[in-house]
Amino acid sequence: MTRSSAEQAKFRKAVFHAHKQHDENGRVYLVCGRCGSKIDPVYGWEADHTIPREFGGTEGQPLCKPCHKRKTATKDIPAIAKSKRASDKHYGIKRKGWGGNQRKKMNGDVVPK
Repeated sequence: MTRSSAEQAKFRKAVFHAHKQHDENGRVYLVCGRCGSKIDPVYGWEADHTIPREFGGTEGQPLCKPCHKRKTATKDIPAIAKSKRASDKHYGIKRKGWGGNQRKKMNGDVVPK
């Protein structure tokens, strides 16, 4: 599911304004939703959906770049892939494979089993 850059900017702006905080000097900062570290908005942060967009998530949270990368790789992508497999199974869609009587060697040769 892709969306336009205007929609992405609108979501990022909404997350920023919902979670911004001020320190004792009046500077604006964000707090990472996973590790709790302070994020300087100038140097980079990422807006993350608390529930993946594929599942209808609309609420967001600010994350530092390492936390966002880790969350996406370990939680979001596997959950989305599992739901797609379950949906395909429900509708009777079979995934293509190598067949049952062949295997592929490490050098790329296809040989009978």
